[in-house]
Amino acid sequence: MAETQPRMLSDLARGDYSFVDVNGNGLIEQEEINNLAKQVAQEEGFVAPDEEVVAFTTRLFDLNQDGKLVVDELLTGIVLENAVDRDEVTVQEDVFKVFDQDGDGFVSRKEWTAPLGDLGANGEAMKDFVFDRVQYLQRQDGKLDVAETRNALSLLRVAVLGY
Repeated sequence: MAETQPRMLSDLARGDYSFVDVNGNGLIEQEEINNLAKQVAQEEGFVAPDEEVVAFTTRLFDLNQDGKLVVDELLTGIVLENAVDRDEVTVQEDVFKVFDQDGDGFVSRKEWTAPLGDLGANGEAMKDFVFDRVQYLQRQDGKLDVAETRNALSLLRVAVLGY
């Protein structure tokens, strides 16, 4: 049976990070994040962040800013953080394919917005702004190629994650 193409950015990390939602309720609760931070710190041999840092991180990944961190928000944030190769002017191939849903080698405005999910009250406007900004700075043809998608994801990462 053919593997289904991921439709959302969160789908790219679902298999690797599904363990974070320990109780399986779809929400990443503060206790789950605290326990995960302690576990990773112990396994990697560094000091676990204090609860204030963990709480900030939880708010950072609450992409729609509703006060609840759901699995898809965490996974989208993780993929967004790692989608762009900092050493090269490229975007990971699997990430580009999530956006290029018709396989034509370009990302239309419609293809750009869907995989990002809910980014809060101003999320759709932010998605449009990033798309339009990259278009204005580059080819202005109504679609993003691989390099433009990388630039758009870089801008979006700064807007959403703050870095």
